[in-house]
Amino acid sequence: MIIIHSDNTTLSRQKLFEVIAELKQSGHEIIRLDAKDLEYKTLEEVFGSTGLFQEKKAVVIEGLHSLPKSQRQKELIELCANAQTHECVLWEKRELTKTMLKPFLSAQPKTKVFEFKASSTLFSWLDALGSKGN
Repeated sequence: MIIIHSDNTTLSRQKLFEVIAELKQSGHEIIRLDAKDLEYKTLEEVFGSTGLFQEKKAVVIEGLHSLPKSQRQKELIELCANAQTHECVLWEKRELTKTMLKPFLSAQPKTKVFEFKASSTLFSWLDALGSKGN
């Protein structure tokens, strides 16, 4: 499992594209899903399916933690955390807390987590612009 999250969407998207390219290069079929349109049964079928020739699959899900807190979100997170048949990649456009990461790290200790924080230089520059107007 790979989790990419950040409030720096440019760097995190770049990492997502790199991960997808690496998975394609290693022979994985990429299945991209948007969490807002994702139903439990659909995801269950994706994780449970195997092709005729046992192809390797990588399931890329965007925005799972951006869903409203609900039973549906909880079930989707649990299903992803326990996925064993295919590689799972989660991308979030926000920073995840340790509590949000815990189900994945507990179920799959080898989970790779990539976090990209927004540069503090940008905030310093914006503060400097704001103070010059005073």
